[in-house]
Amino acid sequence: MKHNDIIDDLERRIRNLHPESLIVKEQDYDIYGQHGEIDLGLITPDLTYLIEVKTTNSYKSRSKAYKQLFKDKRWSTKNYYSDKTHCFYAFSSGKRRGYDVIKLDVN
Repeated sequence: MKHNDIIDDLERRIRNLHPESLIVKEQDYDIYGQHGEIDLGLITPDLTYLIEVKTTNSYKSRSKAYKQLFKDKRWSTKNYYSDKTHCFYAFSSGKRRGYDVIKLDVN
């Protein structure tokens, strides 16, 4: 699947589960002199879910996703305080149709 197809499908699923919540999609930001972009985020007073989407699942893609999620987490903490923030990495499944999502432990 393509990057935007994964984001659109995840957004649709999140909207079905949390229709009243704030959903941030492909938003650019600058924090502490660094530029970043949130691919997809769900922000509630209790929880924040941040999802970074890549088209491949390689070491380089995971490393970039981790770094991006670290910046995303700093941005969301600064702008929207919530008790818990969960970070996820979504990637295309390769030959089969669809995508996988794994949770990353971002400090």
